[in-house]
Amino acid sequence: MFIIGTVVVLYHKTDNIRIILAAILPIILLVFVVISDANEQSIKTYLIEMQGWPHFVAGAILGMSIIEIGNIVSRKLEPVSVALYCLYLSLIGMFLLFCIMTTAIQDIHTLLFVLVIAGGLHAIFRGIPGFNETSY
Repeated sequence: MFIIGTVVVLYHKTDNIRIILAAILPIILLVFVVISDANEQSIKTYLIEMQGWPHFVAGAILGMSIIEIGNIVSRKLEPVSVALYCLYLSLIGMFLLFCIMTTAIQDIHTLLFVLVIAGGLHAIFRGIPGFNETSY
């Protein structure tokens, strides 16, 4: 919901079609990744083998980068940087959808937990991208 909400807010602030294209592109990519990796499931195997601290670190980096990059982009609102941020958010969303589709979601629960906690705490201290607290 955060990913979709952020894309919608940024689109309404800029009215730039690049944002919609950047959000849709990973969905198209997901179709080809699922088809090409259907029998081997190499990504799922890699996620299963990578346990513990790498998931913790990756989740923290992803969670904080979502908020920090969003804050930087929302201050400038340049069309290309906003579209790239939406592409980044959409790629994370498609990665989660891919993990659900391949049943690898159980193997990355630590990454997802830390992503949510680190991103939430970072948003509390740094603010939510695209929103100005002084206007409320």
